[in-house]
Amino acid sequence: MTANPIHYYPLDDTDGPTAADYGMAATDGGSFSNAVTLGQPAASPLLGTCVGMDGTAGTLVDLGSFHPGDEVSVEAWFLIDPDASEPWTAIGGRWEGSYELAVNSTLGVSFAVFNDSGAVGQAWSASVPARGMWHHAVGIMPGAW
Repeated sequence: MTANPIHYYPLDDTDGPTAADYGMAATDGGSFSNAVTLGQPAASPLLGTCVGMDGTAGTLVDLGSFHPGDEVSVEAWFLIDPDASEPWTAIGGRWEGSYELAVNSTLGVSFAVFNDSGAVGQAWSASVPARGMWHHAVGIMPGAW
């Protein structure tokens, strides 16, 4: 929080249809859709709780469109269920004109960004995250490119 993020969604909500936003340009929050389970155990008790998503199409936390300019960073803790069947899982993002942090069960973690002129930049992790374990992913696009 000392870096004054534009938006900060800890996704530690335990009830209600809205994901709280604590950033410096906080909105009314995000909307939970479909098969989300609130109040799940996080990677560490120090992190509080988290949101569980079963991977069903349309299951997400809609954070709205808020990515101005060519600069963005996205950070998330995630765990892929050992029985997950979908090869692609979005961890977080606004793909329609902004960014996406995602994981592919055979390729690894991907961070893709559209800049204001419509160009796409993408980076991949060096390895595929193991299922059933917590992972910390950070994607950073530092500015114009």
